[in-house]
Amino acid sequence: MTINTEPTNCNENGDEHSKQRYLLTLYISGASHRSSAALATVQGICDRELKGRVDLKVVDIRLHPEALQKDRILAIPTLVKHLPPPLRQIIGDLASEHRVKVALDLLPPPPPRHK
Repeated sequence: MTINTEPTNCNENGDEHSKQRYLLTLYISGASHRSSAALATVQGICDRELKGRVDLKVVDIRLHPEALQKDRILAIPTLVKHLPPPLRQIIGDLASEHRVKVALDLLPPPPPRHK
């Protein structure tokens, strides 16, 4: 399944970050709870934060097991950010929208903890 959001203009502030195109691949396994949660989270972010500038490809590894080798996928669910650089894999629990946004550089990372 490939999901392509409708083209729209960049967001109101028009900054450089808002103009970047995103190329994402989400690897899931059927309709498992974790895969369904990951799909809902990623689709929500694409619809709200990346509308008009994202190509999201959803790969069900039960239907396409050969796809695992392409991105060297070891765990499911996994979200691969191909563009913009750097290449990044977000592995495991993708139900946390905040965690996914940080990994996609849509939010700044949390400050380092001091001991």
